[in-house]
Amino acid sequence: MSRQLVEERPTAVDPPDRKRPMEWADLWNAFPAGTWVAAAAAVRGAVVAVTGIVATISLAVVIWAITPQSGDDATAALHAGFAALAAANLLPISIGGVAFRLSPLLLTLLLGVLLASTARRGRFRPTGRAQEAMVTLVGGGVYGLLVLVLTRGFGDEGVVAPGVGPFVVGVLGFAVGTLGRDSACRAWWRAIVPQWVTVAVRATTVGSVALFGGAAALFAVSLGLHFSSALTVGSAIAPDGLDGAGLALLSVVYLPNAVLATLGYSLGAGVHVGPGSYLPWGATPAELPGLPLLAALPTAPGPSAALAALAVPVIAAGLLGWTVVRGGLPTRQDRVLAAVTAAVMSAVVVGLAVFAAGGGVGAGRWADIGSSAPVAAAVVAVGFALVGGAVAALTAVRTVPWRLGRVSSRPAQRRPRTTRRPASAASRSAAAGAGPAVAGTEIADDDQEAVPDDEVASADEATVDGDPTDDTMDENTTDDDESADVAGDAAGIDDADASAEADTDDAHTDEIDTDDTDDADDRPTTPPASDATPPADRG
Repeated sequence: MSRQLVEERPTAVDPPDRKRPMEWADLWNAFPAGTWVAAAAAVRGAVVAVTGIVATISLAVVIWAITPQSGDDATAALHAGFAALAAANLLPISIGGVAFRLSPLLLTLLLGVLLASTARRGRFRPTGRAQEAMVTLVGGGVYGLLVLVLTRGFGDEGVVAPGVGPFVVGVLGFAVGTLGRDSACRAWWRAIVPQWVTVAVRATTVGSVALFGGAAALFAVSLGLHFSSALTVGSAIAPDGLDGAGLALLSVVYLPNAVLATLGYSLGAGVHVGPGSYLPWGATPAELPGLPLLAALPTAPGPSAALAALAVPVIAAGLLGWTVVRGGLPTRQDRVLAAVTAAVMSAVVVGLAVFAAGGGVGAGRWADIGSSAPVAAAVVAVGFALVGGAVAALTAVRTVPWRLGRVSSRPAQRRPRTTRRPASAASRSAAAGAGPAVAGTEIADDDQEAVPDDEVASADEATVDGDPTDDTMDENTTDDDESADVAGDAAGIDDADASAEADTDDAHTDEIDTDDTDDADDRPTTPPASDATPPADRG
């Protein structure tokens, strides 16, 4: 038998001085993953900024095209588009040398929704809290910088003033989109804060949405009641149909401003339009500009209108308190803390929204348009804390404690228990002599007295079953006391079982002895065999 040996050939090795040419994959992997995530966030911010510029310029061109009095030159429409984008990003602008500080919040909301929807899209998504914070800052910063550069560079000179509005809009938009339901920052936040803080955030959302929704409904009802006046004002300003369409578009972009002004009205802060002041309990009318939205202002509010306006914050506060109650908090003290915290956060939200919706035109008669943000925030904080806190504290008073009690270190209080003890021989013999009336007796621990059969049966059930609830213990005992009690109960159960078995055996033995005695008594008496033999057979 032969074996063929195959010689192994050495593997070729590259010389040490020869280097492999760099490929695109090596260049891609040379940068950390966070770099590409930040670059993708910057691209998203730039895309949203360009999209906003295109949208506002298109809107301005449409208004220019349908308005005959706008002239033949479209350059003014382009400049108006840049100015509209700047105003939507909370930047003050100047029109004809007059400062215009009234932002169209509908365009601001659309830009915020666009930013939030694109924050977590694409291939490079943030993972972890550090990358989420980086995406928020980088994306919002690039958006704000690009908006500021484009509006000031391509608009008319001196029209757009510098400011931080675009950065605020960009960062908030990216934050809402990035810190969503599945974000790492949100999971970390929910893990470190108490439960009542999470409930407070949820109640803040419910209360704020209820306020905004109630104000929108109140404004819609008021505008419907004064719709004929709004049509009259619109016809006077824009008699042509195309001019009316442009005025309608202008009114639409300022609808959120009107709703927030109505919110200030319902909170008692009032609405100020130049020298005019409008409150639920009275008004100081003034000559208003020719805008259809201003026709909804009540010049002479009645009691029913005032009650309807003031009912909006009360209902919203009740919903806030009910949300806290439904939050599943263990004590009413936590409920009150959550309600008060939600009231403060709602006040901050309402104050910022009312402040953003206000503004003015110039420095003269119309310099103050909108509602007072500090007054509205103070009313929300106090009203929500009182009403929402009362609902949270007074709901389910008997079933939910104010706070959880402390664990006491007092020793457990135990009742003496009666256990069965095996009967002695003298006791068994006495019981046998006494007859069946005392056959079913037992001996107690403290005194050697007989216990009736019915009490013996109840004691057997209580002892043999071994229910640990038979021992009356204090509800605030420590873990060691409870362990000792459980051990004592187990020992008592074992003793009771052994006693029961011993008594059962004794009873069985007594029964056998008694049966034997009875059989001996019933057996007939037979004389001895010697006496029974007849005399005849003896001899």
